[in-house]
Formats: sequence, C-alpha cells, structure tokens
Amino acid sequence: MDSREIEDYVLDRIRGLKGWDGRNLNDERPNYPGADLHVWNTSGRTWLVEVRGHKRGDYLVKQRPAVANLFAFVATQGTFPWPVYVVGGDTSRQLGMERHLAWPGRKGDEQKFHTKLWQYLLDDPEMAALDRFGLDEVDPAHLPPLTESLRQKARWSAAGVKLRWRG
Repeated sequence: MDSREIEDYVLDRIRGLKGWDGRNLNDERPNYPGADLHVWNTSGRTWLVEVRGHKRGDYLVKQRPAVANLFAFVATQGTFPWPVYVVGGDTSRQLGMERHLAWPGRKGDEQKFHTKLWQYLLDDPEMAALDRFGLDEVDPAHLPPLTESLRQKARWSAAGVKLRWRG
C-alpha cells in the first residue's frame, strides 16, 4: 500500500458524504505542497485536506505555513477498511508542537525529533476524531477545540508515558 492508495481511500470516504466531492491534488502535481486533497460541497464550502497514514500509529505533522484545513490520519496497521481520524489543521500542528517541545532529548537532538501525533491521542474521547469528517463546520481547522488537557496529553506522549486514559 502506498500513500496514493491511502489518499484515494480518504477521498472516497469524503465523496460518500452527502453533497461532497473532491479531487486528489497529486494528480495535477506530484507532492503537492501542504495538502493532498481539495474537497468541496454543493453549498460552496471548500477545504484542503492533508492525508497521513502509518502502520506504527505515529503520524508526522509538518510545521510549515498552514495550508491544510484538516488532517486525515489513517490507521493502516489494521485490516481494511481502515479507521480515519480527522483533526483540524491548526489543532494538529499545535498538538504536534507541544509534543516536540516536551521532548526530553539530549543536547543537539532537537532537530531529530519530529512533530508527530500518536494513536493514543487520536483515540482519546476528548479528541472525538474517529470518522469526524467535520466538513460542515464553520472552521474545521480548530477541530477539536484545543484544551489544556489535550496539550498535556501531547506532552506526555513525548515523555514516553503510556497513555491509558480511555474511559
């Protein structure tokens, strides 16, 4: 399975939502910067989606100027159909940076530790990210709203704390 297959899987899921359609931006330009999908609704809403898939359950969130409104994290370690976790672009970048800044690395290792989100955090009930295609939200970039609790959980993931806060 390659990244293209994962992108098309998310696009198919979005096209299955009432009134939504879209296209894979990588059809126009390989490695389209900052987004993989452009999706739109008959009501005129339009969003950019960055798709990330990983077998280990950690998802890279690049810290670059905001382009994508939403991230779709696809847990490809299981069997098909894969679960999709949808998180706002700004929320994803901020939580990834919280984890990055909390990394207890050795001096000089700072650049080796990437900004990532972990599966434990995506599974958290406070995130409510599983299949949350919040495409009809007024501002999907901030889904879910960033709380101090989510920030703390992102920092714990950097320290290697096994996150077991499921209810």
